[in-house]
Amino acid sequence: MLKITIRRLLRFKKASLLNIAGLAIGIAASLIVFMIIRFETSFDTQQPNYKNIYRIVTQTDYSTGVQYNSGVSTGVPDAIKNEFPQMEKVATLQMIEGAQFSAEENAGRNVEDNAGKNAEENAGGNVEENAGRNVRDNVGKDAGDNIRKNTGNNAGKNTSAKVFKEDHGTYFIEPAWFDLFHQKWLSGDPSQLAAPNTIVLDKTTAEKYFGTWKKAIGQIITLDNKYPLKVAGILDNAPANTDFPLRMVVSFETLRQHPDDYSYVKNDWGGMNGQHQVFVQLPENTDPATISNRLKTFSKEHYTNQLIKVRTLLLLPLSENHFDNRFSYIVPHVSSHTRLLTLTFIGVLILLMAIINFINLTTAPSAIRSKEIGIRKVLGSLRRQLITDLLFETAILVTVAILLAIGIAQLSLPVLRGFTPMPIAVFSIENIVFLFILLISVTLFAGIYPAFILSGYQPLKAFKPAGFSVRRGLVITQFAISQIMIIGTIVAMEQVHLLQSADLGFNKEAVYTVHGFGNYDLNGANALKTRLKQYAGFASITLANMPPTANSNWMDVFYFDQGATPSNYNIDIRCGDADYVRTFGLQLIAGRNYQDGKNIRELLINQTFAKQLGYKDPASAIGHTIKISNTGEWHQIVGVIKDFTNNSLREQVRPSVVMPWREACWLTCIKLTDFKMIDVLKDEWMKAFPGYVFNGSFLTQQMENYYQQEQQLSLLYRLFAGIAIFISCLGLYGMVSFMAVQKKKEIGIRKVLGASVMNILYLFWKEFLTLTGMAFLIAAPAGWWLMNNWLQNFTLRTDVGATVFLTAIAASVAIALLTVSHKAMTAALTNPVQSIQTE
Repeated sequence: MLKITIRRLLRFKKASLLNIAGLAIGIAASLIVFMIIRFETSFDTQQPNYKNIYRIVTQTDYSTGVQYNSGVSTGVPDAIKNEFPQMEKVATLQMIEGAQFSAEENAGRNVEDNAGKNAEENAGGNVEENAGRNVRDNVGKDAGDNIRKNTGNNAGKNTSAKVFKEDHGTYFIEPAWFDLFHQKWLSGDPSQLAAPNTIVLDKTTAEKYFGTWKKAIGQIITLDNKYPLKVAGILDNAPANTDFPLRMVVSFETLRQHPDDYSYVKNDWGGMNGQHQVFVQLPENTDPATISNRLKTFSKEHYTNQLIKVRTLLLLPLSENHFDNRFSYIVPHVSSHTRLLTLTFIGVLILLMAIINFINLTTAPSAIRSKEIGIRKVLGSLRRQLITDLLFETAILVTVAILLAIGIAQLSLPVLRGFTPMPIAVFSIENIVFLFILLISVTLFAGIYPAFILSGYQPLKAFKPAGFSVRRGLVITQFAISQIMIIGTIVAMEQVHLLQSADLGFNKEAVYTVHGFGNYDLNGANALKTRLKQYAGFASITLANMPPTANSNWMDVFYFDQGATPSNYNIDIRCGDADYVRTFGLQLIAGRNYQDGKNIRELLINQTFAKQLGYKDPASAIGHTIKISNTGEWHQIVGVIKDFTNNSLREQVRPSVVMPWREACWLTCIKLTDFKMIDVLKDEWMKAFPGYVFNGSFLTQQMENYYQQEQQLSLLYRLFAGIAIFISCLGLYGMVSFMAVQKKKEIGIRKVLGASVMNILYLFWKEFLTLTGMAFLIAAPAGWWLMNNWLQNFTLRTDVGATVFLTAIAASVAIALLTVSHKAMTAALTNPVQSIQTE
C-alpha cells in the first residue's frame, strides 16, 4: 500500500504538492499556537509549591473607582509574619529600577587586601590600647569601611571598570525568598544574603562583568557608584518561563541601610510602593478564602488610623501572576487569558481550514479515482478494505505534511520572538505528543469523508449534485473563516493606528529623556540644564519625575482649600520645573504656568480635576489651594491645563496635578530641534556625572511599549489572515479543478455553440461569487461580534463600520476571482473537440 501511495503522489505531483503544502501550513500554524500557549501557561509552574504560593497585593476603594497596586506598604511583611502564623513562609522583594552597576575584575582582591591590611593595623592598635575590647568587631568594622573607601574612590574613575545600566532582573531580596522559589546555586547559598553589602549574580551576568562566573566570587560590584557590594554567590540562569528572572540580587539588609536612595520607609503604612512585593506560601489543604477574609480584617485594623483607610490586601495566586494586568508592574512579560483564548480560536480555525482544503483537494480528482475504485471492487475488494487503504494513504500524506510543518515552524519561530520570548525549540516531548495526537486526529477528520465517498458502492453517483453541495459547504466555511480573519486584521490595524495617532494632550515628538540614578545629584542636574541652554539645538529642557504619560504613576490623596479632611479619591501627580509645560507642549486653558524658585508653592491641575472639584468653568478653580497627602505644604492653583493621557488610552483620564517639586525630579527631558545634538547631550551629561552610564531614549520609543499587546495582536492577525487566505486559495483551486473536470464536456459544447472565453469565465465566476457572498453573510456578524467585544477594553476605540466589511468582501472577491480565473482560463482555452472526444 505504501508503494502504491508513493506512486500516486509522484504521478499527480502538482495536486499532491498543493495538498501537502496546505495541510503542512495549517499544522505548522497550530503547532506554533500550541507552543505559545504551552509556554505562556507554564510560567513558574516549575516551582515545587506552585499551587500554594500567593502574592499579596493591594486594592484601594475610592469614590471615583477602584485602584489596584502590585505592591504593599512596607509595614505589611513583618505584620504578616506576626499575625498569620499559618503562613508557612513569607518573603519580601523590592525591584531596583534603572540602577547602575560597575565592576573592575581585580577590585575585590585589591579591596580585600587593603581592607584586611588596614583592619589588622587598626585591630592591633586597639588591642594594645584596649586589651579587653572585641577585636573581631573592629576588624569587621574597619574592613567594611575600607571596602567602601577603596571602592568608592575607584568606582567610575578607572577606565578599565565595566559599567552597565541594569533595567531588568535586579532586586533587593531576603534569604527567605529561596524558601519559596527554588533556583539552582552554582556557588554559595541563600544565607549569603543575610548580610548587608552583598550581591548574588546569575551565571550570564557574572560572565558579562568578569569573563567567567568562577572569577566573580569575592569581587566587588558598586551600586550607583556609591555602595560597594561583595559577590557572595552565583545562581544558575533563570528559565525563560519565569516572572522573576533573577540576574542581580542584592541583600535586603543593604536596602534597609540605604533607604532614602531607593524609596524605602521601614514599617510604613501610609505610603504604597509598587516595587515592594510580598509573597507567602500557604500550607497544604488551606482554604485561600479563609485567609482572604482574615486579610480584610487585618487591613481594617492596620489602615484605620492611616490617611487612606480604604485599602484591602488581597491574595493573588501565583498561577494568575502572569495574566493579571492589574498587578503586572514587576512582571517583565505579561499575558492574558483573553489573548490565549483568541490565539487558540485562531489556531483551531486555521487547522480546520487546512483539513477542509485537504478534503477538497483529495476529492477533486474523483473521476480518476472512481475508475480505480470500480476496478478494485470488480476484483473483489470490500468497502472496509478500501476505507482502510484510503485512510492509510491519508495518514501517509499527513505524516509528510507534519514533517514539513516542523521545518516551517522552526523557520518561523525567530520571527515570532517579538510576540513571545519562548525558547526556539520545536523538538520537545510535549510537542511530539501534540503532533502525534494531531496525526491521528487529522487523519480521521480529513480522511473519513473522502474515504467513504470514494469507496461508495456507486462511485460515479457520488459526485453528482449531492456530493457537490457538501463541497460547497466546505468552501463557504473556508471563506467565512478567512473573511473573519480579514475583518479582525483591519480592525486591529485601525485600532493600533488610532492609539498611535490620538491626541494625547501633549506633544511627544522629538522629546528625549535621560534617566538619573539612585543617588541623583540635583545640583549637578541644574548645572547641566544651564549648560545645555547655551546650545541652539535644544528648544526646551526640563527636570521632571516622569513624562505626562508613563508606565508608572505617583498617586495620592489631597486636601482642598485649607481643609482638615482628606479627599475620598486620589490624584495623579507629575513633577517638573517651570519648563515642563513648554517641553511637553501641555496646553493651558485657564490661568498661567507656575514659576521657578525654591519656595514657590504653585501648581497646575487638569480639566478632569477641575470638574471633579465641582467647577464647570476651569478658570473658577484658580486661586484655590491644594495639599498633597498630610505631609506636604499648601500650593495655590494658578492654572488649568487641557487633559492629557496619564497612562494609556485603555484607561480614563485621571484627575492630575503638575507641580514644581524639584527633589522628586530625576529625569532630564529635552525637546530637540536637531537630532544630531544627542551626541552633544551625551558629552555634557557625562561631564556632569562622570562614571555614570548615559541612559537616554526618545519618548516615542518608550510609548510604543504601552501598546505592545495591541501591536502584537495586529501582527498576529495579519500573519494568520495571510495563512487563511493562502489556504483558501488552495481550497478554491481544488474546487475549480473539480468543476473543470465535471464541466469539461459542457464547456466543450458551449464553445462549439459559440460561447466566448468571457462566457466560460463567467460560468465559473458566478459559482464562486455566490459562495463568497454566502460566506460573507456568516463572517460579517461573527467578525463584528468578536472585534466589538475586543474593543471594549479601550476607552478610545475605533468604529467597526461599513468600511471594514466592504474592504473585507472586496478583498475576498478579488482573491476568489484571481484564484479561479487561472484554472478557468485554462479550461476555457482548451480545444472543445478534444474535450468532447476525451469525454
